[in-house]
Amino acid sequence: MGWWITIAVVLIVSWFLIKLDMFADKEKIKEENTRKKLLSHGINSNVYCVDQDFRRKIVLDETNNQFMLYEMFDGNRIEEYNVPFEKIIKSEIFFDDNAVTKVSRGGQVSGALVGGLVGGGVGALIGGLSSSTTQTKTFKSIDLKLTVEDFKNPIVKFPFMPTKNEIGFDLVNGLKAEDPKVKLALENAEKWQGILEVAIRKASKVAQ
Repeated sequence: MGWWITIAVVLIVSWFLIKLDMFADKEKIKEENTRKKLLSHGINSNVYCVDQDFRRKIVLDETNNQFMLYEMFDGNRIEEYNVPFEKIIKSEIFFDDNAVTKVSRGGQVSGALVGGLVGGGVGALIGGLSSSTTQTKTFKSIDLKLTVEDFKNPIVKFPFMPTKNEIGFDLVNGLKAEDPKVKLALENAEKWQGILEVAIRKASKVAQ
């Protein structure tokens, strides 16, 4: 009877693996459709970023001196939010809820991220966070946070890190610093903090 049990176990495991592959394929198709819809939605610009969960997009609208943010809900509905340059008070990059760099109105810049750009880029950021930040080799989140002059929506966030893996499960433990997804998130964080610094300084010059 032992061999019957072995065969039954093999069949059950095989069935489970097939179902898991089918689920993963469905998730990939759903993700690709969502990605295409999000990419094609909104204004045309060569300067944009889509988060790694394919749920949000930030776009530089240089013609109108503003940023456009788009967020996908239920794979179908997209909400839009615009952030004019002149309404931005402060732009910050957060690693796991710890602020590591900031640029504010008036051109003040501080933190490890800007230093990383000067002294080694992404690699410097991974290995040399500022002394005021807890050093870690695992990242759960890397976010852009904007403080804007808007009583209804004073805080605008854009995530650069994925929150789910390839088959849709939550990344509760984060990702190692050497993971390509983390490196991409860091590169995008550097780029967009630089873009925000230019936007804030441009608005400050216009206001003077």
